[in-house]
Parts: sequence; C-alpha cells; structure tokens
Amino acid sequence: ALSLWLTEQGIDHDRIFADTGWEHPELYSYLDYLNERVFDGQLVKVKSKKYPNGMTDLVRGRGMFPSRLFRFCTQELKIFPIRDYIHELRDRHPDLDVPVNAVGIRAAESRARSALDEWEPGSILAKRKKDGHLCDTWRPLITWVVSDVVDIHSRHAIPPCPLYLREQLPASRVGCWPCIMSKKDEIRAVVETDPERMDLIRQLEADVKAKAAARYAAK
Repeated sequence: ALSLWLTEQGIDHDRIFADTGWEHPELYSYLDYLNERVFDGQLVKVKSKKYPNGMTDLVRGRGMFPSRLFRFCTQELKIFPIRDYIHELRDRHPDLDVPVNAVGIRAAESRARSALDEWEPGSILAKRKKDGHLCDTWRPLITWVVSDVVDIHSRHAIPPCPLYLREQLPASRVGCWPCIMSKKDEIRAVVETDPERMDLIRQLEADVKAKAAARYAAK
C-alpha cells in the first residue's frame, strides 16, 4: 500500500522489506507475487547480519523471547538491517541527498502506533555520532484503516495480501507470525491454522529453558 501510494504521488523510492524470518508463509508468497508482477524484481530484502535466520536465531542467541518490556526483536530484525542498508546506500553514493525512511505503519494497528506522529525528525537509524542527521522517518499512511489499504489495491487492480481477507480470523495487521504483541484472537489464528508454527514455538521455549538451566548450573 505504501509503495502504491508513493507511486501515485510521483515519488521515486526503493522498496525495502526487513525479513524477520518469522512472517506468515502466505506473506512470503505474496511478496514474491508483488516482486514479479508489480515491482519488476526491485524489492530489496534485508536481514540481520547478527541473526541471519531471524527470530529463531535471535531467541536462541539471547536465550529469551522478546517481551512487552524487552522488545529487542524490532530493533535487531528490522531497524538495524534497514539502518545498515541506508549506510551502504550512502557509502555507494556519497553525493546522495539525505534519504527519508518512509514506513507503512498505521495508527489503528496498535496503541503504541496510535501515539506516533507522521513525521519524526532525525532517526534512531543512526549508529555513529558522526552520522548526525541520518534521515527522517515518514509515516504517510498513519491515519489509514484496513479499508484504505484494500481500496488502493483495488485502484491498481492488485489483490491485497490474502491475510487481510480471510473469512475466518482475518488479520488486523500483517507482521510477525505471531507478534509478541498479538491479541488473543490472533494467537488463536496461529493455533488453528498453523500447528507447525506452534511446534516451533514449543521447541524454542524448550531451547530457552535448557539454556537458562545451563547458565544457572554454571554459577
């Protein structure tokens, strides 16, 4: 939706997807479709250099799951990979104007996102003092609701992500499967539709428990 809207405004842009390795399988299939039919193969997927397999590497490496109070997953799997991409882009093109980090999140997706402004000067993407004002963050779809997302796809004759349109347990937002901030009905959707993901979560819980036991035994 963000890319379609930017295109409508005549704004040239790179299309970046930060791959957490934890998305719904249908989302990955949908991204492949978009990249082939809409983006002309220009979609750039970025991953964490420290945790190349995404969430599973992160949980096992940290020995814990992200939580409401320790939401390191967004930083490690999304913010840092996008930051690294912007640094590499500017290193390759030193004369490039300061880029803008346009993000397609919506206020309706969560209470935390409802408190965000459309423009955020400066950026947490900077990782070195000399970076200074690396880029601003822009959230042009912040006031949109799901129907707006569906409408812009219809205008361009592109089907929306099918996760929004399921008759049973449709997604209110598309992201990690599941997100640590998921509502109960979203967790229920995972349980009812993806038993393999639940098996993986149970295995990760066992791995975390074993790592914690080993850590305490070594004290």
